[in-house]
Amino acid sequence: MVTERQRRANQANARKSTGPRSAAGKARAARNAVTHGLNTAPDADAVATWYGIIRDTPGAAPAPFSQDVTDTAALRLAVAEARRSRAATAEIGQLKRVTEKTRPKTLADMLDAPDLDLEDPQILEHLISCTTDPEEVKGLEILRDHYSVRALDDLQVLRRLTRYRRSSEAQCRKAFKAWLEVE
Repeated sequence: MVTERQRRANQANARKSTGPRSAAGKARAARNAVTHGLNTAPDADAVATWYGIIRDTPGAAPAPFSQDVTDTAALRLAVAEARRSRAATAEIGQLKRVTEKTRPKTLADMLDAPDLDLEDPQILEHLISCTTDPEEVKGLEILRDHYSVRALDDLQVLRRLTRYRRSSEAQCRKAFKAWLEVE
């Protein structure tokens, strides 16, 4: 049982945690669900393609307001497959970006690049080891630390996309199960 003191403390905490109050904070919070764009409705062409595959009728147009249980189940599965496909594509793209940034490079590769990539921590590390001026070393170390944090951000994005892909795969399994039940 909750005591009067605990109830007052809970109410005080609830008043404090009501979300952002400033216009800027509210605008930032409103964008939370659309940071990667994967929560938007899938492309109609992708849904139509999947619908045709599921119904085994290429070019078949989905009827979104159909009362037919089979059409509804096929459309649900088509939407789930389109979302899964889009999530997998985004995840693979991010994985390529992360692996490209973390792939070891030879010194020759780094220095022969037509445009020296100062966002690459390996290049920055090499420049730090070659530089004797303490001011330049300090500046390069700041750059290296900054871009190392950005590499962590890329990994966080990859983890978020992986979670989204797994969630979309779960939706596909549920939609497929519903499809099998009506088929």
